Amino acid sequence: MHAPRSEPTTPSAPRPRRPGAREDDPAPLSATEVEVFAMLLQGHPAVAAAHAVGVTLAAVAWATTNLRSRYGTGSTADALARARDDGLLRPRG
Repeated sequence: MHAPRSEPTTPSAPRPRRPGAREDDPAPLSATEVEVFAMLLQGHPAVAAAHAVGVTLAAVAWATTNLRSRYGTGSTADALARARDDGLLRPRG
């Protein structure tokens, strides 16, 4: 059994926005996510995308899970198509 906290907890500070993030996008994609998702859209398997971009397969799986959650879909292909249509997969410059 845990003792109750004597001090009230304070909400954590908001995370800083990534450079180039759109103001209306609460969770912009990183440059790495954009690269991985672009490869997946081109039909490359997740393992190949992970290797080419230099991340683990687990990182690709986590990113695709987050993207599916963002769009409320169980399909990675649907989430990728929606992200593309929303302009989220354009490289930031």
